Amino acid sequence: MKIIFKIISYITSFVSLLFLIALPENKYSWMEAIDQSIAHEYLEDPGNKIPLVTITAALAVIIQSIHFFKTKNSKEKFVPLIFIFSIAGILVFKFLI
Repeated sequence: MKIIFKIISYITSFVSLLFLIALPENKYSWMEAIDQSIAHEYLEDPGNKIPLVTITAALAVIIQSIHFFKTKNSKEKFVPLIFIFSIAGILVFKFLI
């Protein structure tokens, strides 16, 4: 496989992973920690970041899937799987639960 595609796929997936980690769950969650009397319903985020999170995760998973299927070396197939499972884990535990 071309070294340029490998580098681009790793960089893209790593940046996507960092972006998903850095993106806050709710921009008003700090207010709940300070004052518990504020109702959670009033602090709900309108959900504008859900399409951005979905597109970012889908792009990284597609790139790593292509990398996985094009790689002939079995040791190199392990890295795309780590990226895919870590992105899925971040999505589940940070944004869906």
